[in-house]
Amino acid sequence: MPRGKYIVLEGAEGVGKTTQVQELGRRLKAAGLPVRILREPDSQSDLTARAIRRLTQDPRYPMSTRTEVLLYNAARAQSLQVIKNSVEQGIICIVDRNYLTTLALQYYGRGDVPDYEAINNIIRFAVGDSEPDLCVVMDAPANILYKRSQTRQGGERFDRLDEAFLERVRAGYLWEAKQRNLPLVFAVDGVEKVADDIWKIVTETLALRVKQTQPAAVQTQPVLLKDVLAEKQQKDLEQLTKTEPTESSTSSPSIYTPENLQGEIKQNYIKTMDSLLSNYARLRAKLIDFVQANSQVSDPEKTQNAELEAEQLAKLVLASASLPNPGLLIQSEHNNEITDIAHQNLKETYGEIEEARVTLIEAWPRNELSLAADLAYEYSNLPLATIQKAVTTWPYDQKLIALKSYLKHVENTSSQAGQLLEKVIYNFDIVSDHATFLQIRDSGVASAISTQQLSPRYGYEVPHMIEEAGLIDQFEACFDASFELYGQLQAAGLTDEAQYAVLLGHRMRWSATLNARQALVIREKHSQNENYQRLAKQISEAITEVHPVLGETLQVLS
Repeated sequence: MPRGKYIVLEGAEGVGKTTQVQELGRRLKAAGLPVRILREPDSQSDLTARAIRRLTQDPRYPMSTRTEVLLYNAARAQSLQVIKNSVEQGIICIVDRNYLTTLALQYYGRGDVPDYEAINNIIRFAVGDSEPDLCVVMDAPANILYKRSQTRQGGERFDRLDEAFLERVRAGYLWEAKQRNLPLVFAVDGVEKVADDIWKIVTETLALRVKQTQPAAVQTQPVLLKDVLAEKQQKDLEQLTKTEPTESSTSSPSIYTPENLQGEIKQNYIKTMDSLLSNYARLRAKLIDFVQANSQVSDPEKTQNAELEAEQLAKLVLASASLPNPGLLIQSEHNNEITDIAHQNLKETYGEIEEARVTLIEAWPRNELSLAADLAYEYSNLPLATIQKAVTTWPYDQKLIALKSYLKHVENTSSQAGQLLEKVIYNFDIVSDHATFLQIRDSGVASAISTQQLSPRYGYEVPHMIEEAGLIDQFEACFDASFELYGQLQAAGLTDEAQYAVLLGHRMRWSATLNARQALVIREKHSQNENYQRLAKQISEAITEVHPVLGETLQVLS
């Protein structure tokens, strides 16, 4: 199998990397090449890298520039393994950012860690032999970068994106590009022109380029800022790409504001919620545009389903305050005695990251073949207790035949059949996104549901369509804003109210009691929610582990 390629697009915040990464991927795919789009240092497919990034973004954990350098490079080491594995499988990996970001932001931008060689040693240790085959640096004037960054509501939360900071960052990128002999693209012209410039570099250079290593003698200090910038010819700023309009949705939900929020906390709450609503509308419009642009004319039903999925994905960035009845989130009457007992005897591990998962806690009956007694009841005049005692003496094969015969009857008759399934009970502990929980709860399928308070502590997942549409930055910026607001409300002692800041895409923990018929209804339901489909499958698989005959039938019926 021929080796793939590792291609990086680099540049300051607002230069247009994410757009160009997606466009380059589109062109390579159109050429019939296998392509994977990733971001470094927090590849979406590596849980450890993502968990480290969440830590760097968490306002509860202030950290120095040195700490940031170490953490980002720890995440980088994880991400690069994902990239390396993909390249070895013959895939072209197009990656948004690499280690130049660390130098540009933490060394040139911040400027509070003067030891350039020490930072490079950390980077070299994290990178190992995973140098890109091609790294293209995108450049634009600092004032243009500033204007673009102001319209995006994105970027790393810790960066102060003022012009002076961006100018230092830009100078760092230019200096590093010159030192490492990296191709440079001036990203002020229209998106198509910039894409053409990048495409020319990729097609003309990539096949001949060998993996670069850092020059043996890298100058340890950049030249003066004005001298670096003087090397670049300033192009006509009027050719700037147009700022994307903010689209509003006719179905945009309203936002609930708790009455007891006051002063600056209330202002921050309203500002963040307004921002999330605006981002929801933009994300929704862009996702639907993406679906329509990539739809198959010959399959309109598939296109319509994809558009419904796009709308559901956009709703993941809405806060819980947008629910039809957000008051349900508040636990206004706490039982202080139970609260004290729980806090004293149950030690929590804060910051724990869990993947979405379904855990079956208990099932009744323990042995599904004991249902043979209930099956025989309507064909006998004996009391149930007597039948149960007698069934214990039946051979295994006889009980199995009886259960399979009953389930076959259920399969071949109407949905009204199979009341026995209601006697089979399962208790689950579930971690899923809030949106999927609401879908289960509002369907009324579960016999009993209990929830823990909402929080962003269980993280979230970047859906595949968000990644394919090049909207990762916009998507994750919403979660960063939510996390920061949640922390502010918690710090102010507003524990209940902090739940309103949690997004529908955040994971939560809840428990549910289902009978076998309800599990079947969940499995049968056709939902465009990818997370719902995964949860329904996990429920079915968990049942199959304890009740293989019932589980197999549930999967057949669904």
